[in-house]
Amino acid sequence: MQTPPLTLCTHDSEPYRRCRLCTTLQALSEKSMDFAVVPLDAAPDVYPGCRNYSDFAYFDDSPCVARSQYESSWEKLCVGRVQTPIQGPSDLKAVEAAAMYSLHIGMRTILIDPGVGHRLLKPLARLLNELMNRHKMSVWYVSPWDQWKSWNQLRFMCGHNPLLGVCPRLPLMSDTTSVGLNSMHGKTLPSICRYFGLPLPKGISAAGHDKLGDLWLSEPLRAVYAQQPFAKGHPHSALFPFLLRKVPLIVHKTCIDEFRGFAKSFELEKEEIFSIFRKTYPDANEDLVVTTAREYHDGTPLAPLRPLQENLENGVYEAFERDSVKYSAYQKAIAVALQEIRARKDFQKSGLNVAILGAGRGPLVTCMMEAAYKIGIKVDCVHIFEKNKWACRTLEKRFHHMSNEDCSRIHSPVIQHDFRKWKPDRTFDLAISELLGSFGCNEASPECLVDTLPEYLGKRGLSIPQRYTSYLAPVQAAKTHESLLQMSAKSKDPSVFERLHVVNLRDAHFLGKPVACFEFDHGKRQVEPHSDMHNEGCSKFCSLTFIATEEGVLHGFAGQFDCTLFGTEGISTVEGSRTAGLVSWFSTYLPLRNPMRIGKDDRVTVNLWRISKEGKLWYEWNIEEPHLTGISNSGGVHDFLDLS
Repeated sequence: MQTPPLTLCTHDSEPYRRCRLCTTLQALSEKSMDFAVVPLDAAPDVYPGCRNYSDFAYFDDSPCVARSQYESSWEKLCVGRVQTPIQGPSDLKAVEAAAMYSLHIGMRTILIDPGVGHRLLKPLARLLNELMNRHKMSVWYVSPWDQWKSWNQLRFMCGHNPLLGVCPRLPLMSDTTSVGLNSMHGKTLPSICRYFGLPLPKGISAAGHDKLGDLWLSEPLRAVYAQQPFAKGHPHSALFPFLLRKVPLIVHKTCIDEFRGFAKSFELEKEEIFSIFRKTYPDANEDLVVTTAREYHDGTPLAPLRPLQENLENGVYEAFERDSVKYSAYQKAIAVALQEIRARKDFQKSGLNVAILGAGRGPLVTCMMEAAYKIGIKVDCVHIFEKNKWACRTLEKRFHHMSNEDCSRIHSPVIQHDFRKWKPDRTFDLAISELLGSFGCNEASPECLVDTLPEYLGKRGLSIPQRYTSYLAPVQAAKTHESLLQMSAKSKDPSVFERLHVVNLRDAHFLGKPVACFEFDHGKRQVEPHSDMHNEGCSKFCSLTFIATEEGVLHGFAGQFDCTLFGTEGISTVEGSRTAGLVSWFSTYLPLRNPMRIGKDDRVTVNLWRISKEGKLWYEWNIEEPHLTGISNSGGVHDFLDLS
């Protein structure tokens, strides 16, 4: 497992005079620095002694700018830094003058460090709004580690502008916060494990976990200000989660070489975590876990898959088939179901009939055959259903004739047809499907199975999965909200806040425990997990109340699911009980157009409708408390799934 490259920034307390900025950038490039931060406090309008921007340089870097560009476009490689303690109106004028000078020389990004305990938050918010809305400047706001409330107030006064980002300043480090698994007990380790979707190693408790660090990780970070990252040669343990996410770090220039030595301990720490993970979960695909965490950690909204409407591409099938944890769970569940069938008194030793509903490229067929082989049961016939004609070609080549020494020869016709509309000429002992979406029921698994399974299974046939329950949880997801704002502005379509999205929410901050909302049981008569529900077919309604466990900002809700495949075998994406190494599903995200400030122990009540009628499936939702909102996606106008 490779360590992500460290992204380093350097800073100094004094501007470098009488040096050309181009030469400075070249020197920084040799030290793997990517761009410079110019101290705008030394701008001519503020400090008359400085006459030209090339007379000073302030060092920093970013992972998003190519180093080879600095010769021709220095303005793209520079961030203007304002470090004027804001204590009075004159200080605000100095900040405004520095920002105007930044615009004059072509730098449209500024870093503002107002100092600790400044009292002019409202006037500063007004100034920042003007810079962002009128001049389209990007602002990086430096906030003390323990002043999240002030940052949150500023963010609300600036209307959650996507041009506003934050740079939290790490707290001063004591000798007891140095690295090492023992010293990270309950502090940093939970964040690292959560990033990779791993459980905490045995014997490690999260009782002392730094929840403020998780709160910052959910914010639109531009960098982390680590002005004092070392104590007696040991790096700050709080840096671990930020390094995993490749957040740029601003460190003092004298610490660069020592900080790079931290990469070795960082690598050892991760390797120790994964060595425990490998022993505990040998079925997990480690490379896939790491790749998924690295590529999708930023909370970017993705469009949900619509397999009923669109044929999946070959690459999508291939990505899902790499999830060894999911198919290992399926194979174990199939083995349990086959053993239950064999234990029946009237079991026909000549074999049994199995239906694979929605086979894709055939991973469930392989799971079924391997399970049957291991327990020594004969499968007489496997009916493979798949409506995607391109996937059917792969299935025909792989499974037209299947055989093994214990199961003799098995003829398995591949049926290119929508199994909902197929009229079976027999009943099956077992039907296997993998139609679950990120919210469990959002890809129309109930609509596909509720009316179909009785025809396929009769009275005694078994279904995998047996049941699945959807869960909902309130989350602070500032990065995702920022992405939706940018999507809305770019497409000029405000309806992005009335659609379901698929998001990797591992950097989100959960404000309450997940609560069950909808359940579908394909083995028994449906039993609802919540009493306040009214159902009509596959349509459902629930009203859920959460008690906020943390203070934060409510940006939306995370939709997840827990699934019982068969017996005691199952899979889960629910926060707090997620199956380790499972990467096939991210969370469904139900956004709010206007975020809400939530205090600890506040009540949050949400109403959620699942409506399935007239050949369509859609969801509607609204907040009842703390503030009443309108119903999103009313009538499925903005977002629905075509069931035809």
